[in-house]
Parts: sequence; C-alpha cells; structure tokens
Amino acid sequence: MTALLLYASAKLMSAPLEFLASSSKSLEHRGPETAYSLIDQEGQVSSFIIIRSNEDWSVSQDDGLNILINATGPKKCILDTLNDDSLGALLLRIDSEGVSMQRSLDGSKPVYYHMDKGSLLIATEKKAIWAVGISDIKSLQPGHQLIFNGKSAEITRYISPSKISIRRNVSREGFIRTLSETLVHSFERLQDISECGVLFSGGVDSSLAALLTKQFCDETYLISVFAEDSHDSVASRNAAERLGVPIQKLVLNPDIVWDCLGDVIYAIETTNRMDVEIAIPFYLAGKVASQLGIKLVVSGQGPDELFAGYVRHVRIYEERGAEALEQQLMQDISITHEANLERDEKAIGYNGVSTIFPYLDQHFARIALSIPAEFKINPDETPNRKIIFRELAMKLGLDPVLAMRPKRATQYSSGTRKVLLNAISDNIEEYQNCSRKRLETVVQKVLDKIGSDVGVF
Repeated sequence: MTALLLYASAKLMSAPLEFLASSSKSLEHRGPETAYSLIDQEGQVSSFIIIRSNEDWSVSQDDGLNILINATGPKKCILDTLNDDSLGALLLRIDSEGVSMQRSLDGSKPVYYHMDKGSLLIATEKKAIWAVGISDIKSLQPGHQLIFNGKSAEITRYISPSKISIRRNVSREGFIRTLSETLVHSFERLQDISECGVLFSGGVDSSLAALLTKQFCDETYLISVFAEDSHDSVASRNAAERLGVPIQKLVLNPDIVWDCLGDVIYAIETTNRMDVEIAIPFYLAGKVASQLGIKLVVSGQGPDELFAGYVRHVRIYEERGAEALEQQLMQDISITHEANLERDEKAIGYNGVSTIFPYLDQHFARIALSIPAEFKINPDETPNRKIIFRELAMKLGLDPVLAMRPKRATQYSSGTRKVLLNAISDNIEEYQNCSRKRLETVVQKVLDKIGSDVGVF
C-alpha cells in the first residue's frame, strides 16, 4: 500500500514541497503523507522524500535514510542491498554519496523515474510524475538499481537471475517434494499478519493460495468479484465451502462497472482493454478488502507462467516440442512484471491495500522453470495443463476437485468482459440497443475517452 516520491538535485529548489504537491496528491489513495528532507555535507537540502502509507512508522534522519518498502509497509532497515529472497520490495538508500534505489528481482512492486539536467524524480506510480507535467518516464527493471550522485544517474544490475537449466534427471516426486518445501517457506512470510485476504476465483491457483494462507495468517478471508451466472460465481462459492474459509463476494453489474471505470484506468495507468477488464475485479476486490479493514491481500498470480497454464502453451508443445515450450515459459516469467504484476498491484493498491505474490518467490520460480515440459503438459489428459502443479496442490492437502479445476481467463471467468459491454450500452446513448458485435468495436474508443478525461494517455 506504500507509495514513494523522491526529488533530488544538485541545486534543489528551496520549496520542493510546493513543486511536489500535485505529485503527492496523486498518490493520496495510498495513505497519509510523511515528508523528509535530506541535508548534504554543505548544509544544503539535497533531496526530498514523500512516503504515503496507511502503516504507522517513523525513521531517524541522522545518518541519511535507509528505507525498505514491501507489502507490509515502509520500515527503517540496515540492508545494503536486496537479495533474491526479497519479494515485492524496493530499497531506498540516501546518504552523503547520493541516492540509490533498488527493485527486487520478482518485479511485483513498480518504480519509475525521470532524469533531467542534474535532477532526479522517482515515484512508484507514473501518475505522480505526470502530475508535474513530465511524460518522459522510464521504468527501473527488476534486479536493477539506480544510483544518483547529484549530477548524473547510472542504471546497473545489482543482482542477476540464476541461470536455469532443465533438470531432466530429477524425478516427478523429487520436484514435487522440493516445490512443496519452497512454496510453504514462501507463504511463511504471512505468519505475523493478523488478517489476510485472498483474491479468489475458485481455481487451483487461488484455492492453494487460500489453503496455505490459512495455515499462517491468523484470520483469512476469500474475496471474490464476479458477475451473476458467471463461471466464478459458482466455482468460488463451491471452493470456499470445500476450504472452510469465509468468503466475501461482490456481484458485478453494469452500474458498478461503469462507476469504477475512471478510477480503474487512473489506477492502472493504461486504457488497454484487456488490462482494464482484468483490473476491474482486482480493483473492486481491493475495495472490499479496505472496507473490511484488511491491509494485505494474497494473489495467486504466477503458476500459469511457471507451469504452462495457457492454451497457447499446449499449442507450442504440440507444434514445436518440449524445448520450445520450456524457453517460452522462461520468456513469459521474465516479462510478467510488465504484463501482469504492475497492473494488479496498482489496481488493488488504489484502495490502500497491499498485495503479495508468494508464487513468485525466486527460489520457487527457479525450481518450477527447471521442470521438463513433459511434467507440465499432457495433451491426452483433462485438464491438460499445469499437471505437476495440480499434483503439488494435492500433495499440500488441496481437495482434488479444486486441484483439477480447469483454467479460464479472468475477464471471461468473472464475467467482466460481458458486463463492461452492458455498462457502455446502458450509459452512452449512441450505443444503446447496439448489437454485441457493434459494441465490441467501440469499447477501446470509450476507454480511451475515459482515460483522457482522468489524465491517462
């Protein structure tokens, strides 16, 4: 739920807070503001930092700042660098030498920057940089650090992903045993959290996430957002009963979707139709969690990229072979921060709620990517994808009925895509009584117009 905004310059203006006021306001959904200014060796203000978070915290500035930001909020730390155990983390270090920002290797917490003529602006959301009239924004990539010495910035990789080789000499049982130990360790991060929500569709990914979250979090709630009569409306209710975990449901309708579209687009900072359709239930799930007083939700994102969960993976396996699929999965996971995580984190975080992605623990991910494709795909089975992951889920105690649930895309399984069409038809006069085919052609145009209205291009 934490947002960060930093402005540093060799010639920092005397009143940076006034300059950053609109930037900070654009991040107010993340929580109350705490501001710090840092003094250099010559007694001049060298940098100005704003943290927005719903977590209570404070940090001494005597020797600069060393702040770790992750899903549980900001805190003072003694780390010099992040490591491959860090999940959804940013490390900000400021001292007399300058500014350093590191982004963890999993990439589930985004960070952006703009560098110009000896000044640096860093923010965890693009909108904070847009707010001061800057459109030239770059993303700090996972595993990289930005170092600013007051005059220039350098981007370097501080940690590299370990080289992954397919381990064809390991048995199926051996992989499952190692995966089980590593995944449980990843979910142990939740053991000091009093209340957790789980983004829940009733599929194998979210059901296993719910089972493991329940083992470590004191109170666990399932949060499910779906349209009436959708796939998720039945699957989530049935799965919640089997898991014995309370479920909080929000049923989508055209009014709810239309009313939240502007906020969703503003939150995820794009008008791309598929991203908006996927983000709508995540945004609303974050809103439900916030209303319940839940500060952290668990996402089941990751197994589709790690264990071959998409239809296209079966096609690659059948047409091009196992090695082609194995390479594709490594490519998929390398871009999932841009394709999925940044969108999901922003959608949920807009309501002041943090997200953690335990399946993207780097140790778990490396093991998963080293598994031969033959253990993940079997065209002759039903379901024919994520085979070994489903076996892992049952090994960890998940009901076989839930472990064998087939995969469906979020925007279809939740019914969001259909409800969005109805929302446009109900609220824009010129599209009322249009055919579905006609509505399909105007959706992107409508989203682009809303994006322009809220300042997202």
